[in-house]
Amino acid sequence: SREALNLQEEWVRPVQGMRFPDELTIQDIEPYSALQLFMERAHRVQRDFDDVACAIQVCQLVGGMPLAIELATAWLKVMPCDQIIKEIQRNLDFLVAKARNIDERHSSIRAVFDYSWQLLSTDEQAVMAKLSVFHGGFELEAAEQVAEASLFILSELVEKSLLRVAPSGR
Repeated sequence: SREALNLQEEWVRPVQGMRFPDELTIQDIEPYSALQLFMERAHRVQRDFDDVACAIQVCQLVGGMPLAIELATAWLKVMPCDQIIKEIQRNLDFLVAKARNIDERHSSIRAVFDYSWQLLSTDEQAVMAKLSVFHGGFELEAAEQVAEASLFILSELVEKSLLRVAPSGR
């Protein structure tokens, strides 16, 4: 589930994106689930695909998000991996499915964001829109000043998996 139920008996296990390497050259893809997924899906489309460095860059750009990896690899049918990277850097709306048998909510990264947006209250939407000015995170004080975000709304956005609290507190 994307959102905690907030029951006393509940155990919450946050799920992050799949694991990917920080560097572009590695010896083994085995420890990196995002990279394994990318290579598996890439081989479906392009049997001889072997550009691991390019695959790593895509995984890094999409934060290991499985759906984004799947959408990106589908583009290997019509363009080289380095072009896919450029398109993702230019606009995440590029990540759209061409498959006919995919749920509408998962047909593009935009559809995922739109679906999540519709689940927010008006106040939560207003805060999220204002928080979009931050790049790379923010601290509580900055969110309160810039986005007029209450601690309650911020906690709701964390509960809905739209914000994460880093170990540093950001």
